[in-house]
Amino acid sequence: MHEDRDVLQHLDWGDVYHLTVSAPDCGKIIFEADYLMGLDCSPHPLEIEIEVKQPYVCFDNYDIYITPIVTGGKEPYTLSREAFIIRGEELHAGRYSGVIDVFDALFNTASATYDFNVVQSNGAFDPNEITGPTGYDSLKMVNTVDKMHYQINYENDPDFATASANRVTINYDIPANQKINSFRLSDFGFGNFTFTVPSNSSSYYKRIDLQDPLGIWLDVTAGLDIANRKAFWILQTIDPETGYAPADSRNGFLAINDSLGSGEGYVNFTIAPAENLHTGDTVAAIASIIFDDNAAIETNVWTNTFDAVAPQSTIFVQRNNDDSLRCTFITTAHDDANGSGVQFVEVFVSENGEDYYSIGHFTPDSSYQYSISEGVNYSFYTQATDNVNNVEIFHTSPDAVLDLSSAPTDIALQGGYFRENDPIGTIVGTLTSEDANTHQNFEYYLVDGEGNDDNNDFYIQDNILYTNNIFSCNGQYTYNVRIMTTNQNGYSFEKAFEIPMLRENYPQTKTIRKDLCANNSYFFKGQYITESGTYTDTLVSRYGCDSIV
Repeated sequence: MHEDRDVLQHLDWGDVYHLTVSAPDCGKIIFEADYLMGLDCSPHPLEIEIEVKQPYVCFDNYDIYITPIVTGGKEPYTLSREAFIIRGEELHAGRYSGVIDVFDALFNTASATYDFNVVQSNGAFDPNEITGPTGYDSLKMVNTVDKMHYQINYENDPDFATASANRVTINYDIPANQKINSFRLSDFGFGNFTFTVPSNSSSYYKRIDLQDPLGIWLDVTAGLDIANRKAFWILQTIDPETGYAPADSRNGFLAINDSLGSGEGYVNFTIAPAENLHTGDTVAAIASIIFDDNAAIETNVWTNTFDAVAPQSTIFVQRNNDDSLRCTFITTAHDDANGSGVQFVEVFVSENGEDYYSIGHFTPDSSYQYSISEGVNYSFYTQATDNVNNVEIFHTSPDAVLDLSSAPTDIALQGGYFRENDPIGTIVGTLTSEDANTHQNFEYYLVDGEGNDDNNDFYIQDNILYTNNIFSCNGQYTYNVRIMTTNQNGYSFEKAFEIPMLRENYPQTKTIRKDLCANNSYFFKGQYITESGTYTDTLVSRYGCDSIV
């Protein structure tokens, strides 16, 4: 149709219509509309219609004009939105809709709806098209890290084609905002045939035997033209009898399209964004398809907008007054200006310095409850992810700390003794601590203070007390040490211990009786004894201690 206004005069208001608007002079489908205009059917005489037009489609101008037309009522009219234009360079494949309201000088009201779907904005014959990452929102926002996946579709259009296609050439001009050396081929196909390409391939050649179904070979060549900065695919029909392209074009690999899709094909590829992109930068992807020796047919332009910066987040945590074993936390996060916005915030928790673990994904600026335990020092940090999956880097320190820990309340020494003349490094006993939080580790130290008289004679390794001396013949049989325990949260407790030494050899007295005849003697302590009486001698034990005989 040439003018949408002509159609408006023949429509019944309130009904829904499916319209295809095209420019007959050049035969290019521009957009489809499921509902172009609406009408308030109230008894008020005030009426509004919305005219949607694209008047210059044959002159490479794809602007869409949206104009409210008001009749009836009493002027002046007040519109919620005046006439406006969606510029061609801003058009994206997708649906555009909205409502325009009007009221007149008597406050009568009316409203109309526009709702149309942009199918093509550059005149390529559908479905010759390129599709890329759907991205986020109408700008199809993507991050700058993940590879971008594209599919180029082509068709041997039954409205224009008179024979099968022998050769199909596809070219993709690689934009400056994409890295040419990251280009990788993926699968391709046509009709009901699908073919795979070896992974991580940037070039490909194969002669595919299709003699059984189609009576042909198909040479497929794909790769990069570095000098001209483009990717290409060439699908060439080969006659098995001659080894050359068929003389009869009707023997081409790509049939005229039908209801089964026999004349449709596609190629897939991936490519990464360029380095040093900024949020708001865009990349416009376009391909061209050539059937045999015909002119190139360009696809639509698929535009994505980049979000190059990850969001930032933090957390506020507070113990509940009415329930001491629960806390309330609120996460906050923000994305960079013109970014895709925060999708969620993941919260991580560490207990008493152990490894962090995730407790879930949360909506920013919302309040949540978390169960806690006495005696535990909790550390929290957050990591935000935006709507294009940019992820915040790990924080170097906690965003919040909730310290419910306390000092240990006692130290016990299991064992707690040693023997006289034991060697250095003899185990005296094992140290344990009492604490409100039993699920943590403790450290032990010999410290100054009351009861530390003999600290130097001992040492501690891990939670074991060892001797640091050989105790022999010094007349001391109990030793005093002072020990401190510290839990993982840095809280300490000290206690003095009295450690007994078990004697290896106790002093003994033994009486030796010797009867002598007159004029005889007894040799004792280096001399001959001839007179009766009691004589004593002090002997040294094998450990060097005194014994009495």
